[in-house]
This record gives sequence, C-alpha cells and structure tokens, in this order.
Amino acid sequence: MSAMVNSTSSSMPFLQAVFAETTPYSMLARVGMAAMFYAIVILKAVVPATRKKLQAYPTRWNKMHSRAGAALTSTAEETVLAFALSIHHITGGLLMLAGQLLRSPDLWVSGLCIEIGFEIIDIMALLANAWPYPLVQPGLKFITIAHHIPGISRTFIQTTKL
Repeated sequence: MSAMVNSTSSSMPFLQAVFAETTPYSMLARVGMAAMFYAIVILKAVVPATRKKLQAYPTRWNKMHSRAGAALTSTAEETVLAFALSIHHITGGLLMLAGQLLRSPDLWVSGLCIEIGFEIIDIMALLANAWPYPLVQPGLKFITIAHHIPGISRTFIQTTKL
C-alpha cells in the first residue's frame, strides 16, 4: 500500500476501502456530475436569483455596489459570491462530516466530490475570465489556483496510486 493510503487509513480507517474500490474513472465521473450541478444550478440559477433579490432593494444594492470588497470590486457582488460559495461548502462539508460520524465512505466521498467539482469549475471560470473573475481584485487569481490545486491533485493521486 502507498504511503498516502496509509496516511488516510490512520486518520480515517473507514476510507481505506472506498479508495481501494474507487477507480480514477468513477471518481472523475462523480466529480464531473458535481461540477455540472454547480455550473448549472448554482451559477446559472442561484447566482442570478440572489443578485435579483438583492437588487430589489436599490438603495442598499447601490451603496454595496459602490464599496470595494476584500476580494471583488464591490461588496454587492461579494455578497452574491459568498452565498454561492456557502451552498457548496456547507453541502460538501456536511456530507463529509456525516460520512465521518456515520462511518459511511460513500457519504464522505460524495462530499469530497462536491468540493472537488466546485474547484474544477472555479478554475475553469478563472481561465475563461467568467464571473466572478472579471471582478476579482488584482493578484488574487494566482492565489485561487494555488488554493485549489492541492485538493484536486491529492484526490486524484489517491485514486491512481492504488
């Protein structure tokens, strides 16, 4: 067994079986489905609906839009982004937590696939300069890629080393 499997099994022994049975193709399919869900449901439906709901209060929206955010050019768009990110992080994180507590590898890996699926869509959006990246403060794009690559790499190295 590889060192990575041993490190996974020492902290989460119940995952050893799931990574032993997971092929790179099945993991890629699960991540792809999560990525498509995020791209279609969150980016094409939830983000515009959230923006529309916030714009229903023009005084507040205009005030937020005129203020620079920490990551984006306006706090209004940062609020929309925070809501979109919270959906995927809460969903993926809760599935991973439930999988850990219930000793359910399938739940845990489903949460992982949601997280990795988002990371792939986020990098694709960055490379295509799609929302929110035209609004990102200078210098943060590299940090975004550097933030996502380790998780993606670790997941696929784990499944291909077995």
